[in-house]
Amino acid sequence: MNKKKCNKAAEIIVKILVVIAIINGVIVGGSIIFFIVLFLKGFSTTPKVTEEEVKLEQEQRLEVVKRHLEKKYEKKFVINSDGTDGGGSPIPFSSGYYTVTYEAYAEDDPNFRFIVDVVPVSIKNNEIKEIRDSYCWKFLKEKLNNEIKETLNGDFDGDYKLILYLSSSATFENNIKPDSSIKDYFNGNGKSPAIYIDMFTTQKAKKLEIKTEQKISQLLDKIKEQSDHVDITFSYYVMKKNEDFYAIDITREHLRLYDNDIYRTYRAVGDMDKELKFQLMIDTGDK
Repeated sequence: MNKKKCNKAAEIIVKILVVIAIINGVIVGGSIIFFIVLFLKGFSTTPKVTEEEVKLEQEQRLEVVKRHLEKKYEKKFVINSDGTDGGGSPIPFSSGYYTVTYEAYAEDDPNFRFIVDVVPVSIKNNEIKEIRDSYCWKFLKEKLNNEIKETLNGDFDGDYKLILYLSSSATFENNIKPDSSIKDYFNGNGKSPAIYIDMFTTQKAKKLEIKTEQKISQLLDKIKEQSDHVDITFSYYVMKKNEDFYAIDITREHLRLYDNDIYRTYRAVGDMDKELKFQLMIDTGDK
């Protein structure tokens, strides 16, 4: 093949490649433009939520929550209007979060704080499907306190303190009432509420420690046997200083879960010198 024919063939190949490049460019460019148009169209058809609309919806939801609690417990409640959906957004049920959570307390007992979960029909439907709360923890805590007191009757002569915590996200079914039994609490709930019971004493006798462990173990086993959903951790501490024991503030230990600044007003038990002697755990998930 002579030089002229080679140049001709090369020229044809170059033209073909240029045409292919142009076609590809048109396809890619068109696709990009198409998706940009769709993207902008999606934004243009999404209704904008104004601050006034968000505020109105929050007020309406708060009123529904108040009426629900007042009807359920027959008393007045104060609800913190700064609810959270877990993502920090002021728009309810946004960013894929499924509930809005409020902090609340009864007017006659501001030292007992609890949470209220508002569950929508779906992420796309803001209508309220269910309202759950943890106010009944106040009564379950009292029942567990009494059970432990009866179990240890005569062993300590009152020389111990109990702090009971409920996992911060736990709520109870609406059929659970203040007068429900311990068995009802742990059978009526759809999931195991994690409960932590910390016992503090200044008594160092080994026999007392062993006896306490045996009695509490029997109590927890009985609760587990009667329950469908329960998760309890019991920890037994001996305080190294008597003054620390008497300084334990059970009320503030509860409030610190809801108010970070409460630490400045007292000495937290977590900062005191103590020794963990034994720990017992029950979980119906092990059944």
